[in-house]
Amino acid sequence: MVPEVSHHPLHRADGSASYCNNLFTILASVNGPIEVQRRDELAEEAAIAVNLRPAAGITKTPALRMQGAVRDVGVLPGLVNAAFLALVDGGLRLDCSVVATLFTVTDSGVYEEEPDEKQLVGCKSVHAMAYSHRGELLLNESAGRFPWSEWEGVAERAEKTCFAAMASATGDEEMAGGVVEKSPWLRHELEERARVAVAWRETT
Repeated sequence: MVPEVSHHPLHRADGSASYCNNLFTILASVNGPIEVQRRDELAEEAAIAVNLRPAAGITKTPALRMQGAVRDVGVLPGLVNAAFLALVDGGLRLDCSVVATLFTVTDSGVYEEEPDEKQLVGCKSVHAMAYSHRGELLLNESAGRFPWSEWEGVAERAEKTCFAAMASATGDEEMAGGVVEKSPWLRHELEERARVAVAWRETT
């Protein structure tokens, strides 16, 4: 399934994006620069504050919300993808492109990519992974019981899925081992944002 993405839904944020997959709809926004609390301030380093707020339910402290997100492996890829798209929408210079994906493994050993809620509930293990366009593994969170060989199988499939999302059907086939089988949805989103960003030049 190709995720549904909406750019800049929040007009008062520096950058924002809405991301919807089989499990969650996530609204992400970025704002900056902001003043850092004195206890967190480091004169020679930049600081990033991350806040997670559920659409419904009791609001928790930032630390507890982050702990809950890590425990709920299924939501992590959506959070990563939504945050990256919001950063792109805000026009921030980024060192690399990032995309995350979710895999589950059934009791019979079937690997399921981007599972729905029913598949997530009935799986034996769940794995959230994110890769950069350079092939760096940036996120690796798993839950359930699984052998090392099963994790390797998930990692191989997740890497191909992430590369396919960033690959171009014309020039970057080498990113996915020479085969681009799935929709490069992230590449399409980035190209669309680039066209919007320079559209004013074509009208002047």
